[in-house]
Amino acid sequence: MVLALKAASSSNAQPLGAEAAGRVAFADVCLGAIAGGRPVADLAQASGMEPVSPTALGGTDKDKAWRVGLLEPAYVVAWNDDGGCTAIVNRGDPAALSAMARAA
Repeated sequence: MVLALKAASSSNAQPLGAEAAGRVAFADVCLGAIAGGRPVADLAQASGMEPVSPTALGGTDKDKAWRVGLLEPAYVVAWNDDGGCTAIVNRGDPAALSAMARAA
C-alpha cells in the first residue's frame, strides 16, 4: 500500500506491526505535515523514525527518507522537488491498513 500526499519520541527498536508503523508514517508524519504545516523531517524525527537511503525507496539523493518498525516497517519519503510526502507500507493486512488510513 502506497499513499502519496503533498506536504506543505518513540524508539524504532520497539516491535510495531504494519498497522502501527503505517499509522506513524501516514497519520503522524505525512498527514501531520499537511495539517500542521510542519516539515516532514521534524515529524519523522519526533516520531522516532530512523533515516534510510531515499534511493532504496525510489527517491534521489536530494530526497529524504525514514523508517519505523522492524519486522513490518513503514517508510516516509519527503520529496525534494515538490514538497510531497509518501508513506509506504509493504507488509500487513490490506483491510486493516485501509481502515487505518481512512480513520486518519
